[in-house]
Amino acid sequence: MQYRREIDGLRALAVLPVILFHAGFRPFEGGFVGVDVFFVISGYLITTIIVDDHEAGRFSILKFYERRARRILPALFIVMACCVPFAWLWMTRVQAGDFAESIVATSLFSSNFLFWLESGYFSAAADEKPLLHTWSLAVEEQFYLLFPLILLLTWKSKKPWLTASLALVAIISIIVAELGWRYFPVASFYLIFSRAWELMIGAFVALYLIKYPVQKTLANPAAALGLAMLVFSVFAFDQTTPFPGFLALIPTIGTALIILFARPGNLVGDLLSLPVFVTIGLFSYSAYLWHQPLFAFARIRSLNEPEMLTYIVLGLLSLALGWFSWRYIEQPFRQKGRFSRRRIFRFSAAVSLLAIGVGSTVIAMPQILDLRLTGLPQSSLAALQVGNYKQQYATCQWRETAFEEFYTCALDNLEEPGSTVLLYGDSHADAIFPALSAAYAGKNVRVLRLRLETKKCEYLIGSYRWNRHQIDDAHCFGLARQIGEIANQMNAQAVYILLRYTFRLYPTDKLVTALDFDNGEGGFVAEKPRKYYVSKGRQQSTAVDDKYKATLRFFEETAGSFNGGTLLIGPVPEAGWSLELLNERMLLQQGRVQESVSTDFSLFKSRNKLILEILADADKNPKISVFYPHELFCDAQLAGRCVVQTRGIPQYFDDDHPNDIGADKLVQALIDRFEAPKLNLIQVRE
Repeated sequence: MQYRREIDGLRALAVLPVILFHAGFRPFEGGFVGVDVFFVISGYLITTIIVDDHEAGRFSILKFYERRARRILPALFIVMACCVPFAWLWMTRVQAGDFAESIVATSLFSSNFLFWLESGYFSAAADEKPLLHTWSLAVEEQFYLLFPLILLLTWKSKKPWLTASLALVAIISIIVAELGWRYFPVASFYLIFSRAWELMIGAFVALYLIKYPVQKTLANPAAALGLAMLVFSVFAFDQTTPFPGFLALIPTIGTALIILFARPGNLVGDLLSLPVFVTIGLFSYSAYLWHQPLFAFARIRSLNEPEMLTYIVLGLLSLALGWFSWRYIEQPFRQKGRFSRRRIFRFSAAVSLLAIGVGSTVIAMPQILDLRLTGLPQSSLAALQVGNYKQQYATCQWRETAFEEFYTCALDNLEEPGSTVLLYGDSHADAIFPALSAAYAGKNVRVLRLRLETKKCEYLIGSYRWNRHQIDDAHCFGLARQIGEIANQMNAQAVYILLRYTFRLYPTDKLVTALDFDNGEGGFVAEKPRKYYVSKGRQQSTAVDDKYKATLRFFEETAGSFNGGTLLIGPVPEAGWSLELLNERMLLQQGRVQESVSTDFSLFKSRNKLILEILADADKNPKISVFYPHELFCDAQLAGRCVVQTRGIPQYFDDDHPNDIGADKLVQALIDRFEAPKLNLIQVRE
């Protein structure tokens, strides 16, 4: 295979946007497409190598895997090993457990499946996963396992069958990708089923170039168009772009055009052949390996989001470490005279087994991680011993209701409760469910958690995610009425509704302008990108009046169909820090926790202005009452502040969900206010 400098230059154009994207440089919000560029390049190179060897009669599966092992494994194992001590020193127990799982999965080239099950690629939690980027290596390795076999099976039938087989795989894969971003976006992003077509594009380019010469008259404009398509993707795409569906054709076809037509003597070929691009391209793989751990551990080590200067320094460091790894790790291991095939395979197997053993030990015995906290005072450790709803909630047995899209469950053991309360909402309702159940059980009141199971309507009925589903106001507001009807059938005395309202009202013109929450004091929580709209006719709307009317209608439709009283529980203040992470990090790094953690009350009021106005309007309805959690946390213990941790004891377990202490506090105030077990919210209002 003839060496092409412009391919190494193209690798540089792939890795640099990825690094800049992960560093948070806003102009490069589409930098994640660099991975797609790598996929196309890999498909091209691997196909060219395999076909050349087949044509020469020297193809060997064993030789193929040896070459892949020399290329990929030594640098990967070094990076993984360097991550371990920092994970031990700085990661919380949950993070360290996740890291242990990622070590095992990466060693088995299945980390894309792990990260699919754990979180989305663009989520805040993903930013602190040092081995997140290995998902793309897993996709490539899975491709390497299957692709040579496809070639072997079709080779004797000659190229028409080969091309037809690859085309069929590519067509199925891109259809899966296009459907995937609509219905299972996280799986679609990570898994090979929706990525194979990108590698196939590279394979088609290789097969074309093997048979046909490059048309020089088209080379300059075609290569320039390819580069423009790639640059456009980097700067025009962002985390909300449906991906990797048909829009991913822009960077991948652009990459294919560059590989096809960029040659010495034309503009793009000469540009990519510049020494700076070629040099970066040579060590691009190692630079790619280093950048994510550096950024992830910087975020983990810092209690606040690192400064941009930190990311600049770390980005340059990833390039320096990339060159070092290429020069002193990648290059020596590629030399057969220094490392024989047997030694490479033995080394790979031994290190993989060691990594799997270390990771499995931590997974099987997570108490090992507690050794890091040995010797710390019990008063400080108390901040880590506060529970939350997840363990109790997991035991809930869900049952069907008379309406197919709703399910209920109960945590109490009451055989014949005196009365029933229905609790509807999202994870914020989950957070208070155990506390509410326990408090009411002592008053002979059963709490039923009501869950909505449909992709057609959102928890905040009347809002929609337009990139997923069509408008269906009649159906969705019908579900709001069904909530009241379910409560009537169960002879419930009250319906409680609790949602993360402002989150689900994003975006709303001039009022809810950010999904992420920055508390202005160093606490920043990034959320997985999503947008909610309401209908205006058959069109989508983010207008204040339209969202106001839709949300108010949801509350009134629910209350109007119910014979009892409806209690709307207002927004729970956001902290801007995950309290669990904040406290454990401080214990690991400083041996203590903060006595008090609070945020600015005025920020809560401005961020929640819209929902507070809607709730005030809903409160005028004689069948609706409103309870405001912020009155417990804000401007009460400390003037002008929302207090989420007192005397070293947190009241939240993350940045916006109350833990057991916070939930008990909220529930007790709610009960005191509405004089349970009577629960006659209408009489209370009067």
